[in-house]
Amino acid sequence: MPDAVVLDMPTDLRSTNARVSPFELQENIGDKSNHRGITALTIDIADTRKTRQNDTPRPPPLWRTPEFFFYYLIAVVVIPFMVWVPINLSSRASQACCHTTFVLICKLPAVTHANYPIFQYKLSPGWLFGRRIDNSDAQYRSFRNNVPALAFLVLVYIALKSMYTRVATRLISGIPTDNTSLVPFTNLFAILYLIGLHGTSTLKIFIILTANYYIGKSFAGSRAGLIITWIFNFLILFANEWNEGYLFSSLHPDLAPLDAFRGIFPRWQISFNITTLRLVSFNMDYYWACKLPYPPVVRDILLICVKSKSSTIARDNTDRKATMYPSSSA
Repeated sequence: MPDAVVLDMPTDLRSTNARVSPFELQENIGDKSNHRGITALTIDIADTRKTRQNDTPRPPPLWRTPEFFFYYLIAVVVIPFMVWVPINLSSRASQACCHTTFVLICKLPAVTHANYPIFQYKLSPGWLFGRRIDNSDAQYRSFRNNVPALAFLVLVYIALKSMYTRVATRLISGIPTDNTSLVPFTNLFAILYLIGLHGTSTLKIFIILTANYYIGKSFAGSRAGLIITWIFNFLILFANEWNEGYLFSSLHPDLAPLDAFRGIFPRWQISFNITTLRLVSFNMDYYWACKLPYPPVVRDILLICVKSKSSTIARDNTDRKATMYPSSSA
């Protein structure tokens, strides 16, 4: 009897592989005649296997081939040039091309760069050997100036996750050993981070997420759900831009106190554009999980994967905004 098939499902939580009996996968496996449209170009997940080919010899390493020596030559020439150009432009003087990178960083010649007065006002004091840096872009400046705070937040998250894992495994019997046990902690951390990032506007975000989720669930396997999903999210993008994120006071005067706490980054609608694509992607994935002619057991696994994806949309949104807009207040 052949070995059980190991399904490598693309989950966000990297859960353990589910094993399915080969007889349960017999239906529709290998038959791609039912796949039409653009899905015919994608991988058939039900056919995904971990093949063991221990007898097949591995190809020799390519580190000493002529192709890789060509790559080394390009790297030796291009990378120092990439370092030299911005250093040359950000200093008060021009450098000779024959200088090494170390000399370019440490030596300060006396000849002023011809274009330096044009962009001098956009440069800020740097932290490396007295060199000036271009920190004029507001979005990049917001990230660069808050790298220490972000690094501290990452360490706090890792420490809290480690504490949660140890306490949960000791106090709760039968807790899953895979990463699904981290779902409560991850969701709680994401909610707290959203509140700190967007304040009371977190309510607006969760209302949109909930509405999009129930659209996908209510029209599972129906093309009407896809149409409504696209229309709904398009209108949300337009409304967010038109109303500049919605003020609670515009809904009712008694809700005006909620506008007092808008978080570190009040303009939540700016970065929500990318989150909208994730919402559309979730409903599209759920549609295909309900629609494709997989055996029931495989379809159940697909639905579980889609559900796990929904629990990470808010977390991924906060992680991305943490790197893009950590302390903007405009």
